[in-house]
Amino acid sequence: MSVLSCLYVCFCLLQFGSGAYLGDTAITLPLNDEDFYLSTSFLLNNKNISFLLDSGSSDTWVFDSDLCEDAYDCSNNYLGSNLGKDTGYSFQTEYFGGQSVVGELYIASEAKFGNKDLNNQFYYGYVNDTTNFITSALFGIGQSKMQSQKLYSYDNSYPSNKSYPTFLQDIGGRNTFLIDLPNNQFDISTHVNGDLTVNLNTDSHYYQINVTDVGIITNLKKNNGDLKSLYDSNDKATFKTILDTGSSVVQLPAEVVNNYAEHISSVYWDETQQSFMFESCPTTQAKTNLPYLVLTVTNRSGSQKYVKIRGQDLVVEVEDNVCALALSPSNFGVLGIPLFRSGTVGIDLDHEVMTWKGLVR
Repeated sequence: MSVLSCLYVCFCLLQFGSGAYLGDTAITLPLNDEDFYLSTSFLLNNKNISFLLDSGSSDTWVFDSDLCEDAYDCSNNYLGSNLGKDTGYSFQTEYFGGQSVVGELYIASEAKFGNKDLNNQFYYGYVNDTTNFITSALFGIGQSKMQSQKLYSYDNSYPSNKSYPTFLQDIGGRNTFLIDLPNNQFDISTHVNGDLTVNLNTDSHYYQINVTDVGIITNLKKNNGDLKSLYDSNDKATFKTILDTGSSVVQLPAEVVNNYAEHISSVYWDETQQSFMFESCPTTQAKTNLPYLVLTVTNRSGSQKYVKIRGQDLVVEVEDNVCALALSPSNFGVLGIPLFRSGTVGIDLDHEVMTWKGLVR
């Protein structure tokens, strides 16, 4: 999971519903934009818990009661004495941004996802120690091979080689996710279609795609007619970028980020924050006029296509009346929440593809 550091406004030049076809056995959960992460909720041990939805890991955990006393918006996450079955293992997980959790591994007596019950088979961590987390519960929908929790036996301090079933293995053949933030839905299904289909990089444990160019559209009325590359030269190299609902920012090469920021007169680089900040938070109208960030990808048939992130979706209010550009320079490509604000993303593991249906074409 990437760094959880860094409004949804419903405006676009061409907007339409997701219109995606889901399999008959689709499970639908709520999906909400919490500014710094996406959240969903389901019943765990008879408690309706709100989770950070994380496509960057396959771990699921909740804070214990003691941690909840000190955590923000954690009161609904108390599980009380109904924890389910104790597996006899403790665990430790460390994430990219310096976050970590430690706890005990349980099997939930009740786990209900829509109309699907995973009673007495769904594994989750009960966290009793943490560093730097801004959420009190995490639901990982990453591939099983991403499992990052190190298990320890109670009777010794050495790591165990044990693993346990992840959500993907438990859900019964449903290997497709539809992250439909424009319609506030997270769907778990057997099949989904989108307007654009891009191959996933199967050699990665992450949900990862190749991007061949990054451009900008400043004249939104001209749309594609105004598309210009954000690279200074034609010597562009394909780079890999992961799809991460647990990241609040889009991370791209520094050259790209700097050149995009130059087209917004009201932003400046803040060395302390290590991000581009707005001199003042833009108005709703000003947000809708911000340039599109355009990712060039290759679809399954080999044609060049565009994934467009609206400029308004790159604005995040980090505190009252203080706004930042959710676009960070990095050698490690990440497509975080701004991507999901700008369209509907499908992850189809059966066909090893990403599908995309953007709010603007």
